[in-house]
Amino acid sequence: MGDRIFENARVAEMQRHWKKAMTNQAQSIENRQSRAMRSLNRLVEVSLILNSSLSTEEILTQLMDASAEILNAESASVILMDRNTHQLHFVAMPTGAAQAEKLVRIPVPLEGSIAGHIIKENQAIVLDDVSQDPRHYRNTDDQSGFKTRSLLGVPMRIKDRVVGALEAVNKIGDHWEPDDQNYLENLASQAAIALEKAELVDQLQKANAELSQVDKLKNDFIAIASHELRTPLGVILGYASFLKDEAQGELGDHADAVLNSALKMRNLIEDMTNLRFLKIGDSELQRDEVSLSSLLQLVRGDILALASANDQVLTLGRPDPDVVVYADRALLLMALTN
Repeated sequence: MGDRIFENARVAEMQRHWKKAMTNQAQSIENRQSRAMRSLNRLVEVSLILNSSLSTEEILTQLMDASAEILNAESASVILMDRNTHQLHFVAMPTGAAQAEKLVRIPVPLEGSIAGHIIKENQAIVLDDVSQDPRHYRNTDDQSGFKTRSLLGVPMRIKDRVVGALEAVNKIGDHWEPDDQNYLENLASQAAIALEKAELVDQLQKANAELSQVDKLKNDFIAIASHELRTPLGVILGYASFLKDEAQGELGDHADAVLNSALKMRNLIEDMTNLRFLKIGDSELQRDEVSLSSLLQLVRGDILALASANDQVLTLGRPDPDVVVYADRALLLMALTN
């Protein structure tokens, strides 16, 4: 009888242990599923932001905040490699990180650092205790005042090129979990693509700015050249026309050649001027009060020699009283002389 009671008690105790173990396992599975759902939602949110932003600062800020939040870590950082010096530099920390300003000024060597190993070997590193790893570059902690206890780092790749490392430091609670590396690699991949896109857009904007500057220099040159050439060309046309009428024989032929060349030069200047104003936008118009009488007088002086060269009579009719218009003087002059 006593043996049966003992056996029943032992079975009941085993059942209690089994139920407790099953309950704990179910709770653990539920917690992991809940964390996975939160992490996936956060990853989707970050992905949308990274794909819609062209700001490198915003991309890195979102990446840091998400990395620390999803991995339940104290902090996170992006370390990029300078292609020229081959030194590593911190370029981003989570929002409000106290040590951020100090860290961005601390170079990290490619040799003799965990980040350097990640980048050189294109390999993730998981450390629950960095103090036991000789690759830990302690100078960073010494200068920033931040104590690194544990670290999870993954390479950041653009196509086949490793450009840096994404690190999460000081896991809150237990050791790094297997899912942590997957989450961090996902974030690093998205961030690398977003950074490449932002870099390409930045290069395109710089190229467009340089092209705009070149275009402005071209327009300025055309404006100055056409303006400076008009006056002496008018004199040449006048004298060439006079010589053509007065000279005889070979001298007349030379005068005719000079006149024809001057007319070709004038056509070239007009083409240059037209080219300058071909793509001018409304915002570039230099509007001012313009007297039509004074403008017509300028036109007369500009084309009088040309008219004489072609045996034409130029008649000027000016408004009386004078009319003042609000317009771009240079464009009006070009329209009238053409």
